[in-house]
Amino acid sequence: MGKRGSSLAEVLIATVLLASAVSTVAAVILSGLQQGGLMGTREQVALLTQGLLGELENYVTADPAPSPEAPGGSWALPGDSCACWALEERTHDVTARLPSELRERFGARMSYTVTVEDRAGKAVRRVEARVDWNES
Repeated sequence: MGKRGSSLAEVLIATVLLASAVSTVAAVILSGLQQGGLMGTREQVALLTQGLLGELENYVTADPAPSPEAPGGSWALPGDSCACWALEERTHDVTARLPSELRERFGARMSYTVTVEDRAGKAVRRVEARVDWNES
């Protein structure tokens, strides 16, 4: 005579296997959603950094004295903690330019460093921008 049903042990094993498969799929989906959110944040940070570098191109001048030709009448970059010439040789902290969500949620800090290099007897300023933040 053939069996007409499943034993309790078979049902329990099938339930455990199904629960394990469902939790694995859910973990993969949640991980993907979190990574998608981080990618959006990374893209936002990249755009902010590119915007900063683009804006700094407006501050290229041989005379950093206040001038009506300067953006906003001053050669200081808005949001720069030093309130000095935007291309002064130093590291500039411009964290205030970041959206509050990035500062508060990720502890983000934005800065750029200006160095002066000698190229064929001419001083050339080099700018490197950086954003540090916690992804957790």
